[in-house]
Amino acid sequence: RRAAAAAAAPTRSPSTLRRLLKDVEKELAALRRKQARLTEALIGVVDHEALARTGAELAEIDAAVAAAEERWLGAATELDDT
Repeated sequence: RRAAAAAAAPTRSPSTLRRLLKDVEKELAALRRKQARLTEALIGVVDHEALARTGAELAEIDAAVAAAEERWLGAATELDDT
């Protein structure tokens, strides 16, 4: 089904895919900076509520990074196929 869906999807131009890759790379850079800030914030925190909040934020950022990486990989693969 996935192959059929991919075949039915409209083809994006190489320039569109390169722009998408660049946009996702910027998004990833911002997310990774936020990851680093949150990780740094965890150092020395002893308040359990603050740890839980920061840990939850970090988990959300981790999920966003994974999703962005998946979008990047999909666009890169699509660009290679053009």
